[in-house]
Amino acid sequence: MSVHRPQSPIAAPLRRLVVFVAALSVAIPPPPARLASATEPSSVQSFATTQIDPRVQAALERKGELVLRNTPLRDALLSISETWDINIVVNETVEGEVNGVFRDTPLREILDAVLDANGLTYHPVGPSLVVKQRGGRDEINPFFQSATISMGVAKPEEVLEGAKLLASPQGHVQAIPSANSLVVFDHPDRINVIRRYVAQLDSAARHVASESASGLANLETMIFAPQYIDAKSLENVVRSLISQDGKIGLMELENRLVVFDYSSNLTRIAETVRRVDVPRPQVRITALIYDLSIEDIERLGINWSSAGKWSRDAAGAA
Repeated sequence: MSVHRPQSPIAAPLRRLVVFVAALSVAIPPPPARLASATEPSSVQSFATTQIDPRVQAALERKGELVLRNTPLRDALLSISETWDINIVVNETVEGEVNGVFRDTPLREILDAVLDANGLTYHPVGPSLVVKQRGGRDEINPFFQSATISMGVAKPEEVLEGAKLLASPQGHVQAIPSANSLVVFDHPDRINVIRRYVAQLDSAARHVASESASGLANLETMIFAPQYIDAKSLENVVRSLISQDGKIGLMELENRLVVFDYSSNLTRIAETVRRVDVPRPQVRITALIYDLSIEDIERLGINWSSAGKWSRDAAGAA
């Protein structure tokens, strides 16, 4: 015999709601760890899944000197272990030679340079570092952090190449034009260097944009009417002097040049035009023409034609 218990009018909907929530929690997987929100300026998040031993972290940041000349890679790593007093585990597959000179360089950068050149990487295990083959370009260094660096005026596509040059060998920089920002995956100090670089470029771009916006209203017009050269020749000279916002108009028939630019720039252009528009150097030739008659010629000099008509007396006088 079955027994039917009367239910409260709220019980059935509540049960369905519980079942729906349970099904929803199964159907929807938990959200992945958020790297960094594009709307959060300069947000930073670590990729380390386990707590890194403070001794390992301190050793990686400690600076030192190292000279390697045709040194087997295994010997180089053992030398680093002794110099920086840190445990390094190397398996038998690690081989090759390495050359390098490092002065006042953190151990982290030395390991990045030496291991990356040989397709290797490392990760912390307790108080030790384990060297292994790099799994691929998508493998994330456990010491890396992510940061979203937002920009105001500068464009991320224009800053991207310079930021990549400042990243570590395994670091990654990606531009996000829609958020006008850069996403950087790298060591904290590299992130700070890239952040300062972006800030400098953004500040310069902001300054230029501010000058351009405030200066458009200060553009003036000046008309040049050269006297000794033609306006078309003068146009080539002035075009090299105008600003980015300046414009030139040629009135060839009137031999005039109309220049639209900032007042300070127009002053410089006017001075240049004054020096260029000068008379061409010329040679002055003076000619004197004399018209002489035969009578004028006879009155000049000695008339040698009468020399044969001379006579002398007995005393010898002419």
